[in-house]
Amino acid sequence: MVNYVSTETSAYDNLIAGPSDVIKEECAVALGQGVLAAGAVLGLVTATAKYALCAKGASDGSETAVGILAEDINATSVEVTSMMITAGEVNENALSFGADTDADDVRNDLRAQGIILRNTEDID
Repeated sequence: MVNYVSTETSAYDNLIAGPSDVIKEECAVALGQGVLAAGAVLGLVTATAKYALCAKGASDGSETAVGILAEDINATSVEVTSMMITAGEVNENALSFGADTDADDVRNDLRAQGIILRNTEDID
């Protein structure tokens, strides 16, 4: 049997941190979110049912992390339909958050969704 190995890398590859299956689903990111890179942690705005960058200081529902953006997008002036990781093992060092928010703030919320954060810098 021949094994093929890809030597290409991408931002998405840096997100994956373990052997678990990665599950993604479609999401609608609210306009006005700006340019978001793969790895942006998203929360669901209750009033609009659109996703926004998760920030612990928010009070619109987006303070609770529910998924991780799987690709780069530009939601500056339009709503963007994209893909969001909803389960799997993810590299916490490849994530981005809203103001005053970090991996420790969202770890339990994401775990409840089926996303396990791993610190890949600690792996030898």
